[in-house]
Amino acid sequence: MEINLGDFKNSDSSVFTGRPQGKLVRQRLNLDKIDTNTEIVYFIIPDGVTSINPSFFLGLLFDSYKKLKDSFNSKYKFRFLSNNPETVNVLKENINDALRNAHNSVNVDFNNLFNL
Repeated sequence: MEINLGDFKNSDSSVFTGRPQGKLVRQRLNLDKIDTNTEIVYFIIPDGVTSINPSFFLGLLFDSYKKLKDSFNSKYKFRFLSNNPETVNVLKENINDALRNAHNSVNVDFNNLFNL
């Protein structure tokens, strides 16, 4: 299955940003249902996108990450249509930053956090 994020981008913007916007895209795509099937999902990042803010990514995929954990990277893949290697590297770093944030949020041990 392919999901073109360009279908959810404001034509004047080169950036995906905002947790509420990510959650809205999540709802429109019905990702809660997609999380439960076995199909691999490819998110297509169109040419012209220069950044994916971690807040947007987490609004879109944090619930999926919580559910799938170790199998998240097998289920959800990303394809970049940009021919600019620097842009692709920035986008990959954006996604890696968001995944680190998701991982840390899921794995917080609140007892140790507060020395309880």
